[in-house]
Amino acid sequence: MSAPGTDLPRRSTAVSADASEMTPRTIAAPAKINLFLRVLGRRPDGYHEIESLFCPVGLYDHITLSPADGVQINCDAAHVPCDERNLAHRAAIRFLHALAESGQPPPLFLAKGVHIDLQKEIPVGAGLGGGSSDAAAVLKGLNAICGCPFDLDHLRRLALSLGADCPFFIDARPALATGIGEQLTIFHSLPKLYAIIIYPGIHTATADVYKKLKLGLTKQQKKISYFTFTGPEFDARRHLINDLETVTENDHPEIQTAKTDLRQSGALGVLMSGSGSSVFGLFHAESAARRALAALVLRRGWQVYLAPLLV
Repeated sequence: MSAPGTDLPRRSTAVSADASEMTPRTIAAPAKINLFLRVLGRRPDGYHEIESLFCPVGLYDHITLSPADGVQINCDAAHVPCDERNLAHRAAIRFLHALAESGQPPPLFLAKGVHIDLQKEIPVGAGLGGGSSDAAAVLKGLNAICGCPFDLDHLRRLALSLGADCPFFIDARPALATGIGEQLTIFHSLPKLYAIIIYPGIHTATADVYKKLKLGLTKQQKKISYFTFTGPEFDARRHLINDLETVTENDHPEIQTAKTDLRQSGALGVLMSGSGSSVFGLFHAESAARRALAALVLRRGWQVYLAPLLV
């Protein structure tokens, strides 16, 4: 019997071998940072219109898909739900229903269902998109197992039904984002940089941060639009802006402390990612980033990561 909420559409499928003998498939799910984030206004549906520059970074969760009865999920991180509350779990259900609706029989691997083993490296509630990336990785992994029945546009639509920033992780390439974050234009002008990411151990809820945002206060003298980035190259000294930063800093002064630590370590520029609480600093050289990492891991007991921008 499958767990409540995990029943899959049934169809007649000829099975010539034990699905448990099929080889599990592992997919890497990268984190992302917001190199730029402006909040333009609140829509009637409650979502906010944004302009942002998303960039994937080399910090990964790892997801292994294997045959199972129904849809199951296991995670090695505490406080991560292992049921339908998990986006990766919902992604598997969404994909398998879409496959059934398309009239295509599932492959032997998915004859009964799928087990998702989620190994977390991306901090939870950190503004790094880990949950959305995990969901996109499940969609892409299942699509590959099935012989790619859905093209990228279809996968993006499935991803959008799970969350506004899920479609970004289908391609996982630097992109300018508008709308609620789902309208994406690939951005080709990022230099090769290295990010030191500090997670101060504070879980922030994106919805709560947006509720506290006073839009009138975001209209700073820095009225840079992302359209500025159509120039020769992103400039870490000028373009790092996040309208949500002040909101989260007011509740959590550790964020300002993390930014100060990164500046003192020689970062070109520093910024909070998304709604927080992670803060990153950018470095031109990997050697400089590694020196900063070595110094920062000895301070304050925070989680510190070195992650290249995936450009």
